[in-house]
Amino acid sequence: MEHILISGDFPRLEQSAVALGKFDGLHRGHRKLMEAAIRGKEEGEPFVLLSFIMSGNMIFSREERAHLAESLGVDILIECPLEETIRLMEPETFVSRILKDALNASLVVVGADYRFGRNRKGDTDLLTALGREKGFRTVIVPKETDRGIKISSTGIRKALFEGDMERVSFLLGTPYFIEGTVVHGRGLGHKALLPTINIIPGPNKYLPPAGVYASRVFAGERVYRAMTNIGTNPTVHGDHITVETHILDFSGDLYGAFCRIELLSHLRPEKAFPGLEELKRQLAKDREAVENYFEKK
Repeated sequence: MEHILISGDFPRLEQSAVALGKFDGLHRGHRKLMEAAIRGKEEGEPFVLLSFIMSGNMIFSREERAHLAESLGVDILIECPLEETIRLMEPETFVSRILKDALNASLVVVGADYRFGRNRKGDTDLLTALGREKGFRTVIVPKETDRGIKISSTGIRKALFEGDMERVSFLLGTPYFIEGTVVHGRGLGHKALLPTINIIPGPNKYLPPAGVYASRVFAGERVYRAMTNIGTNPTVHGDHITVETHILDFSGDLYGAFCRIELLSHLRPEKAFPGLEELKRQLAKDREAVENYFEKK
């Protein structure tokens, strides 16, 4: 998959099928758009996901979103910061310059409430009319709902904030995950507690509450049951957010390896203990809880 971050002009393509949106979490609603684009595109035509990104924390980092998009069949991921030049562009100009002249779209897929252009004047009716004029088909996809409520990135952030990882997984259509390269920690886990692998989350990553989670680790071709702690480790006077994962059925060295950690269930909040012995007893209970979680699956 080709991954393009717009910092000037858009790439010029011979032809494309385009899905438009913000695509923060690539959730179930986003996947519905993507499936419509894949079904509707011509044979051999590249599927372009045009994602308008905003400042602030994201459910998935740029790299995580790219990996997920590629797994879902995207050929070209174009990320465009929602800056003034885009926000103030007239709807007709956006369609003419970007969708037709640059991307040469033959198919454009959007959600039913999609708005674009200056003051959000462009809507699906205008996009459909402009598509007929410019020579591309427009497909409007109804919003994906759960119990009558629109599935949205806002709703997923709320579930993340509450630590409801089961609901997050349902809304996303995949477990929430954190990706990164395993780095050296302080070594305390290997010396006195449970051995862990450590990943540093990106600075704009939207994280769930600090605490202990049943998790799953993907390292190369292997998948492991695991227990992940997110937090500052107050018992040992930590001062920054860490993601530390104890792999249940593994002994070895993963330093420098690229891993994906899926958070499946929130077991307990972060807590400060009087000392290491109390923490060790709690970690033994946490490990047992994780083993019970997977036995029930």
